[in-house]
Amino acid sequence: MTISNEFVLRALAEQLPARINAARHNGLDCVRLTLAEAQSIRGVIPRELADLDAAIVGARKGGER
Repeated sequence: MTISNEFVLRALAEQLPARINAARHNGLDCVRLTLAEAQSIRGVIPRELADLDAAIVGARKGGER
C-alpha cells in the first residue's frame, strides 16, 4: 500500500462514522466516497480477504486436533 493510500484510508476511518450518521439523519441509505477513497478501499479489500481466509483456515486446522 502506498503512503497516499494509507493516508486516505486513515482519514476515511476517522470520518466515516460521522458521515454515516449524517446520511442516516438525512434519510439516505448510502455514503458518497471520493474517487481516492474508493480506489484505496479497492486496493486493500483483496489483501484483507486473503488474510481473513488464511486466519479461518488456520483456526479450522487448529481445531481439528
